[in-house]
Amino acid sequence: MALQVAFQQRSQAQTNASLTFEPLLAASEEASFDNVDQSRVAGEAHSGQYSARVTQGIGPSKQIQLEAGEKLQVNVFGHVEAEGKHKISFLPLPVLGDVPAGGENGKRKLAIKGGVLVPLNWGHKKSDQPAAYLEIVASDTSGKVVHSERKSLSHAATESWEELSIDYQASSKETVVIQLVNPSDLVTTHFDDLTISQEPPLIVQENHYDPWGWNLAGIEVQGSPDHKWQYINREKQTEFGINYLDLQARMYDPVLGRFFAIDPLPDTEGQESMSTYQYGWNNPVNKSDPDGKCPTCPAAAVGAVLGALIGGGIEAGIQLYQHGEIKDWKAVGGAALQGGITGGVAGLTGGLSLGAQVAVGAGANIAGGIANKQGVQGKPLTAKQVVVDGAVGGVAGAAGYGVNKLVQARAAAKASTANTTEKAASDLVRVRHHTGADQLKGIKNSGTITAARGKPYGVDVEVAPFVKPAQANMGQANKGAYVEFDASPSQLLTPPPGYMGGTGNAARIVTEGKPLPIQNANPQFVKWKWF
Repeated sequence: MALQVAFQQRSQAQTNASLTFEPLLAASEEASFDNVDQSRVAGEAHSGQYSARVTQGIGPSKQIQLEAGEKLQVNVFGHVEAEGKHKISFLPLPVLGDVPAGGENGKRKLAIKGGVLVPLNWGHKKSDQPAAYLEIVASDTSGKVVHSERKSLSHAATESWEELSIDYQASSKETVVIQLVNPSDLVTTHFDDLTISQEPPLIVQENHYDPWGWNLAGIEVQGSPDHKWQYINREKQTEFGINYLDLQARMYDPVLGRFFAIDPLPDTEGQESMSTYQYGWNNPVNKSDPDGKCPTCPAAAVGAVLGALIGGGIEAGIQLYQHGEIKDWKAVGGAALQGGITGGVAGLTGGLSLGAQVAVGAGANIAGGIANKQGVQGKPLTAKQVVVDGAVGGVAGAAGYGVNKLVQARAAAKASTANTTEKAASDLVRVRHHTGADQLKGIKNSGTITAARGKPYGVDVEVAPFVKPAQANMGQANKGAYVEFDASPSQLLTPPPGYMGGTGNAARIVTEGKPLPIQNANPQFVKWKWF
């Protein structure tokens, strides 16, 4: 039985929701958030024309679910109105006057005859300016609060829009409430461009196989999504209900332990008597066939070359040590031949167990010794020399075992990388979303493009090959900037609904009203001039 454990980090964060307060997206935003319609006002806005106005209470809010290990990022922009309610107090002041003092002399005295209240305008109290904040509250499945965090606006928010951000990672399955709050009735606060991103946790997948590569599903831990590169690091094909492995040269069925096409190298020495549909010479415990061809041919060639170099090098080194020079080149050539035979056989049988490999290596080196001593050098072979050759061959056999495993591993890794890179490159096209310079900054900061226009809601783009930015006229807002990024052709709706024609290849990426994430789409942010 074989075991494989795969770890995968999802390549891009999934933006669950965003809040722009623009009327065009009112239906989808009010369905996803609370207190949106009650707080939407025109005028003050970080982008667009609308924002949320919050005074003495909870503004827009949303409840989401997080899995254990899932990461959450919340961003929003806040601004405090320059004018607001003032703190007014009244100071009582007495009104003085003279009154008769009484008595025979008729004198008068000073006395309080009344009073007035004088209003004093103290302006904003420092504690009231500002008081608004972004807050998250996380609770576990029992309802117990396990984490709460808030980020408050500073006095900088009275001059311009200030960004608030909270990052959080759940330790268990949790419910998180995200809310915008302003407890003050003296200062009015505006919020705009709220984005909520969730990054799924690390995917862990554990696969178990029988020797032929058949999945032992009952004891496996399947990832979500299922990682397809499994047995001997080859991709599992599940289309149309099949479960074949793509071994490059041909498809393999691990249930039957057979290929669905003949061996492209059927005449390889050692397998003449075998079926051309067999896998690993019918010995999957000790052999593999990662590319659907001869499982041992590359290792045999490498083993022969290394064996020749090592055998000839050792003989040459001994002569240099003993005599200071090489006196017998025939002996060096014979040792290289012997090493080549031993290494080649070791590589060819590298799929055997280590013990069997040592035994085969010993026999091969003895045969190589006969060819060396009697065939090349013309010398008799003694019993002592046979014993020595057998011992050396055993060591070479173990080395050949390692060489074969190394060659197979490197070939599998190279093929996997090439297939993945080629597939990824062929599935993508470059597109541009035209926008203004201010909006480009917001896209760069958030890593998303807000969906717009009529149904189906999405992001309008220009598809490569591109025209000059000033010439692009597809109904998009050409205001001196664009973001260029990768997209899958399957995402593109061409032409967009209601397209009246123009200059450039127009298309729409449908997002059902959700922002389009582009952080991992190789984005390029460009500003340009009309002249």
